[in-house]
Amino acid sequence: MKGECEYMFLGTNHFTIDSKGRVSVPAKWRKLNEDDEFVGFITPPGLTNSEKVCMHVYTQNGFSNFMNKLQSAKYSTSKAAMTQILDTTQYLKVDSQGRILLSDDVRNAINVKDTNNIVLYGSMDKFEIWNEDDIVYDHNAAAQIVDVADVLDQQFGGEN
Repeated sequence: MKGECEYMFLGTNHFTIDSKGRVSVPAKWRKLNEDDEFVGFITPPGLTNSEKVCMHVYTQNGFSNFMNKLQSAKYSTSKAAMTQILDTTQYLKVDSQGRILLSDDVRNAINVKDTNNIVLYGSMDKFEIWNEDDIVYDHNAAAQIVDVADVLDQQFGGEN
């Protein structure tokens, strides 16, 4: 159906990044991918709830769908957004132990050091990779922006 997510990345997973910059991807999430690579990019301004950044990670098909929607937008700003996204986009190959390697550039951009705990956060059609402190900050910022109950009441007319 139109508007439905093809993939459902759900849940929050806490991991420690290893000394080589690798992080495990949950088995359930790996099964959603048709091949052994994901596609990820560093979030440009405006794609998180705060000034903190993370990496958005899609299946290849999911990323293609995302970019097609962006490309079909009728606004001139969509071209600038595509440029910012594609500047940091990279393939993330899954190794035989179910891990992806985060490059030094990615780790620096999302504020992850070799010994940091990180969070893989399921976000429906993608998952996000965060520094553990930054995701807490970002989610607190979200709570300041919107009251979830108000959104649900507006969306569903107060029905339960």
